Amino acid sequence: AIPEGAIEEEGSVVSGVILGLQNMAGIKKSKAWMNYAALVSLGGVVGPFLSSAVVYWIKAVSSKCPERTNWIGLNCGIFGQIATVS
Repeated sequence: AIPEGAIEEEGSVVSGVILGLQNMAGIKKSKAWMNYAALVSLGGVVGPFLSSAVVYWIKAVSSKCPERTNWIGLNCGIFGQIATVS
């Protein structure tokens, strides 16, 4: 867990960006955990639909070139892992 006031006291560029984004979005620090919980819940709802759409798109693309199905799947998987980590 991040100690209370750690982001404000750090003074780094990243902490400044985080605080600036919080101010622009109108997020009060005492209520930030509620916004985070709502965002996680939204991801749980939107994620499966987005995943299904991507799977159907990959199937459509790979059906045009059946000899490249493995390469298309491999490349999409690697791209997904990189995008998730970023």
